[in-house]
Formats: sequence, structure tokens, C-alpha cells
Amino acid sequence: MDSEYVLLSSDTRRYCEHELLQAQLEALKSVKRLDNYKKCRLEELNLKIKFKSKTDELLSLISSFEKMFPKTEYKPQIEFKEQQMVEKKKKVLSIEEEIDEIQNKLSQLRV
Repeated sequence: MDSEYVLLSSDTRRYCEHELLQAQLEALKSVKRLDNYKKCRLEELNLKIKFKSKTDELLSLISSFEKMFPKTEYKPQIEFKEQQMVEKKKKVLSIEEEIDEIQNKLSQLRV
């Protein structure tokens, strides 16, 4: 196979060299960004592992503290609020009953 050569003007040659160097520069920058990304992901993984171990340690410490303290009977506030809601409903029902009674009395007075 014979090689063929093409004569390029100096402006065209300079332009092609510039474009080739730009492409090489962009490829190297991409490789650099990829390496930085891999390094950041590895650091993130290590931090997640440390975080998980610290949270596990903290949970075990909390459970040991709970075992040390005496047990008490504690009713959360939520139950108290639920009782208040039930009482309000009862009051609403009693008000409705009172309204019914008053209407009944009014109807008896009309007759």
C-alpha cells in the first residue's frame, strides 16, 4: 500500500495542531476529573462506614444506659391528648343532645 501525502498550508497545519492539542488537553482534564471523582467516592464510602460504626456504638451505649436506669411507669402525652379529644367529642355529643332537647321543648310549647 502506497502512502499519499497532502500538502497543507501553514495556516491549516497550525489550526490542526491547535485542535489536536485542545483535544488532548480536554482528554487529560476528563481523566483528572474522573480520578478526582473516584477519590471522592472512596472518601464518601469511608465516611459512611465510620458513621455507621459510630451510630452502632452510640445505640449500644444508649441501650446500656437504659438498662442502668430504673424502670418507671410513664404515660406519654399523646394518650393524654387522645383522652382530651374523646372528652371534646363527648361534649359535642352532649351539646347536640341539648339542642335536640331544646327543640323538643319548643315543639311541645307550640302544640
